[in-house]
Amino acid sequence: MSDQEDFDDLHLETDDGQQTANIKGNILGLIRTTQRNYINLTNIADNKAHILISINSLMLTILIPIILANYQIIIDLKIYFPLGIFALTCLFTIIFSAMVLIPFSGKKQSSEIQLRKTRRSPFFFTNYADLTLEEYNLLFQETLASKEITNQVIISDLYYFGLNLASKYNLVTRAYKTFNIGMVLSFLGFILTLFF
Repeated sequence: MSDQEDFDDLHLETDDGQQTANIKGNILGLIRTTQRNYINLTNIADNKAHILISINSLMLTILIPIILANYQIIIDLKIYFPLGIFALTCLFTIIFSAMVLIPFSGKKQSSEIQLRKTRRSPFFFTNYADLTLEEYNLLFQETLASKEITNQVIISDLYYFGLNLASKYNLVTRAYKTFNIGMVLSFLGFILTLFF
């Protein structure tokens, strides 16, 4: 079955019943745009995470020697509490940011496939990493042989890629909130310790 035949039944009609142009190209363009957006947004999330990791790692690198060299002064001035908040803020921000950079494993998609006994996707490596070349070739041919199966696989891939992207942005948001709140609490802690 050719690509043209796969999409021959997808048409738009005008109000007067006349058939308009086939929308095969629009569908393929939409899929490509969605995948391109996924890649671009993933890169943006990863870049934000890299920035946070760099900034907070630098601050911890500067902070730790200062604390060790001035331990007694810090105890005397009782500024260990705001410094502790500052250090924990940097640490948790780094942890959340590092979680953003964890590659998409596809475990949730694989679990869903096993649970519902749905067809694997031959288009994403985590779904066929355990298959032999012959098994993968058979899976690929069977997927392309049916328009319905192909559509289901594409929809499934786009859905789970979207879930992964949402997870990344949730972690980025959590990292930025941790950083912002921690910086404010640290500053307030210093002010309260020094003037009260």
